[in-house]
Amino acid sequence: MLTGVIDPLGARVGDTVEVEIPEGVRSRAAFAIYVVPVAGLFVGYLAGDLLSRALGGASDLAGAGGAVAGLVMALLAVRGVERRMLCARSVAPRVSAIIARVSGRT
Repeated sequence: MLTGVIDPLGARVGDTVEVEIPEGVRSRAAFAIYVVPVAGLFVGYLAGDLLSRALGGASDLAGAGGAVAGLVMALLAVRGVERRMLCARSVAPRVSAIIARVSGRT
């Protein structure tokens, strides 16, 4: 049984149902999973490199450290947004049809 699914049709455990994901949720999730971490990686590298050049250090090492820090921060941000979205009914999957009911029930 999948939890967090809005069930306006009253499906029961064992029923075969069709589940619908609201429009736009997949594209927003794909953006969050793929684009945000890569952007964090590049921004972190750039920040580390620029900071290192300003301080006169080894820019490659600082860039790599900045990239790791940017990636970690981006992943933490994605996780925070995910937790908030799990509570939002606007992005929750919905039972759109009951295909077959389990026999033996009234």
